[in-house]
Amino acid sequence: MVLILAVGCRKKPDEAQTAVPDQEGGYKLNEVKPDEMEGGSEHLSYYLRKQKSILYAAVEIEDRQFDVYLGTEGRWEFTLAPKGASRDKAPQWWGRDALNWLHLISGKYYSFSTNKSWDRLFVNEYSGRFGRLAAGKAGRDIEIAQMSGSLRSKDSAVAVGSVSEETTRWAEKTSDCMVPVGDYRPAYMSFDYGRVSFAVSNNYHNDLKGRGRDDRPKVYGIKIRRDKPFILDFSNKPAVVFTSPAKDQRVKVGAEIEVKAVLIDPELDIMIRRLYETATDDDGKSKRTSLDPKIVITRADGTEVANGVMPFG
Repeated sequence: MVLILAVGCRKKPDEAQTAVPDQEGGYKLNEVKPDEMEGGSEHLSYYLRKQKSILYAAVEIEDRQFDVYLGTEGRWEFTLAPKGASRDKAPQWWGRDALNWLHLISGKYYSFSTNKSWDRLFVNEYSGRFGRLAAGKAGRDIEIAQMSGSLRSKDSAVAVGSVSEETTRWAEKTSDCMVPVGDYRPAYMSFDYGRVSFAVSNNYHNDLKGRGRDDRPKVYGIKIRRDKPFILDFSNKPAVVFTSPAKDQRVKVGAEIEVKAVLIDPELDIMIRRLYETATDDDGKSKRTSLDPKIVITRADGTEVANGVMPFG
């Protein structure tokens, strides 16, 4: 679907517009062409740069000036950055490119919306309750349990970790943080547990019952409540699900067959991936080693057919 806007096109959005809301609290959205922007369009996302025209507004939040860019066709890309800053200064996390999802600015959460004619942008401060999310150790003898990334609910997303609009592109890891109350699943998160690091995302493969992602309800198992912290400690029993070969797949004699598997938490329906261990050698240098397992495939009589490393995820 393509949105056609009957508004003028500006070449210099940063100079031509000031962050002054109208009487209804809306900021004017103007159409701009990425290939005609003064100073180029490298500060925009790939999807915004490829569009013939996009929308721009200058906004003020917590006494600070921001540039907002919004796509008008295909993928509805949203970019929020400190005024005049390059894109590498804008916070990056899975979910930051959606208009109505929550963005942390000066310690407060904000979402954005437009009017029906898409010529006004509104800044909406989150006024709901908060709950605590923590990375737990579950009795393990480790010193560090930290996380960063983002969570997704049915209608929103929120960053996890320390996010600075001025200096930090990706969220810095934290042991706990306050997030808006709601039911979530990981969009994409990174964890440090002692010497082990790994990533977590929603499971888009089959579950233990063999159901595909379109054949089962989505699990929003990270339940943030005001009066009870949610401890993400990976104490649930994990499971390995083979995603290839498919069930009942037939293979011709002599043909190659690809074997893939994912490590999941069945209760939260999440994937655990990119497993690494960091150790220090005798010279004091850190060495990062993959923990992806080596598998051996045998016939029924024990004859080895193939072996190799099989990454999870």
